[in-house]
Amino acid sequence: MKSSENFIEAIRNYLDSRAESDNLFAIRYADPSKSLSECCQFILNEVKRQGVSVMTNDEVFSL
Repeated sequence: MKSSENFIEAIRNYLDSRAESDNLFAIRYADPSKSLSECCQFILNEVKRQGVSVMTNDEVFSL
């Protein structure tokens, strides 16, 4: 499955914002072994695994 540019940008904006307000998260977010594309792929895989077609923003961001 491939992520749309709008989806990737929304996730990036959320993660950037969270990193600004949460120092512990910022450390993990800065980890060079992590990537935005892997994060988006994880979200897509979880949606598929759960067998749902739609999730709220909060449900997605909690992943």
